[in-house]
Amino acid sequence: MKKTLITFVLFIASTNTSFAQSTTESFMKACESDQKSCNAYLIGLMHGARFFNEAYAQIIPNFPKSICIPSGTSQQVAVNSILEHIKLKTPSKDSQITEDVFIALKEKYGCNP
Repeated sequence: MKKTLITFVLFIASTNTSFAQSTTESFMKACESDQKSCNAYLIGLMHGARFFNEAYAQIIPNFPKSICIPSGTSQQVAVNSILEHIKLKTPSKDSQITEDVFIALKEKYGCNP
């Protein structure tokens, strides 16, 4: 788990810092010109979501795991899936990328109850 946290921090630190406060619309436009930073940011969010689930499951009894990316799913496949999902949903002008990514993760890779 420590390795996951370090990876998450490195991904966030190496990306365009404006992504964290971007609207989804501005993030998607930025991805067109800087795909590498876009991918790194999304991978960092995926790792963060996984870390959150694992950490809370250890300290809160019966904590419901909400995101279950199937083992064997490459990071690039997951990133492409998230981007495609966001494009299809056409978020509102003021929606935030972090929120839309977590919604996409839950809708695409939600755990079955």
